Amino acid sequence: MPLVPLAQFKTPRRAAAARVADMFTIPSPVGGLNYRDPISAMQPTDALVLENMIPTQTGTVIRKGWQYHTSSVALPIKSIFAYNAPASANNKVFAAAGGNIYDVTTGTPSLAQASTGSTDDVWSVTQFANGADVFLLAVSPGAGYWTYSTSTGWLKRTVTGLPASLKEVAVFKNRVWFVPNNDSRVYYLDTVDAITGTASDFEMGSLLRNGGVIRGLINWTLDAGVGIDDHLVVVGSQGDIGVWTGTDPSDPTKFGLRGMWYCGPVPKFGRFFTAYGGDVMILSELGLVPMSRLVNGQFSEIQPGPSQKVQSVLSPLIAKLREEVSWDIFVVPSSDVLVIKLPEDAGVYTQYAMNVNTGAWCTFTAIPMACCTLLNGQLYFGL
Repeated sequence: MPLVPLAQFKTPRRAAAARVADMFTIPSPVGGLNYRDPISAMQPTDALVLENMIPTQTGTVIRKGWQYHTSSVALPIKSIFAYNAPASANNKVFAAAGGNIYDVTTGTPSLAQASTGSTDDVWSVTQFANGADVFLLAVSPGAGYWTYSTSTGWLKRTVTGLPASLKEVAVFKNRVWFVPNNDSRVYYLDTVDAITGTASDFEMGSLLRNGGVIRGLINWTLDAGVGIDDHLVVVGSQGDIGVWTGTDPSDPTKFGLRGMWYCGPVPKFGRFFTAYGGDVMILSELGLVPMSRLVNGQFSEIQPGPSQKVQSVLSPLIAKLREEVSWDIFVVPSSDVLVIKLPEDAGVYTQYAMNVNTGAWCTFTAIPMACCTLLNGQLYFGL
């Protein structure tokens, strides 16, 4: 039989095409930053970079912007602080620069107090109300002790027995307390509800097991099993913490030490603690330390606090910038975030922010925030 060639197919055969694409949903990074886990173990909702985006329960939102309020104050501004008056129309925002205090409540600043004597313009402030008025209490190294109220304006106060150079001021059980600059003692006014008078010292040297000086005083309100009460938290610069209870520090039977703990070295300048959800958060080289977990033995490097996902990056930054001006930690209710304001680092300003509802972290950049305060829910910052 002769061979006959087959006719060519009019439609050439096709090989099965390889699958090169697929469809899937990428969730929003509601879990926030995660510097703790390796990429292979991270949840799809975590992020390695989350800049100027706030993670929420349902997605992410862009952080709020900022604008200039006033620029007619001598720079740099090292401190900015607010005064909440009995009548909100008299509320004030003050800025410290060049040894002076300026009223920057409006867009046109004015000199509120000249030549305070402050050597670094870093002020510690707190409010205190008694039967006479509502006062803003303020201290700064070299400046001594000042008060402000709507009726009196700024006044330098003289307190018998109080050192001239003061670092911190606080109120505990209706009594004004002071921390001198570079000292192991604290001072308190002998009279309750007074803003002047005579001060007595209280030696805290035995608390400083790791050395250093007293860095701050914190009023911590909690239920210790016998009802809600205020506790005085004394923090050393190297991280030693003492918690005191009682009413009269001059009487050992009415004022005593509840215990001592360690939280890691704390920043030298600025406010390194804040009230948060019925607790007190302390910023240290161990991250963000909740006092409630610390005193109950639930905080350690193995069981870290709410900053655990960013601690591997945050802790080295705290160690590097701990002695720089100036740190701050505060809650912005209008944005539902807790913000850690770091000092400037080689001309770069960065803030770490945590959603107070979810505990998820992000970073803020391009905000030249050297110091800050809150008034009427509005955040003000100086540079």
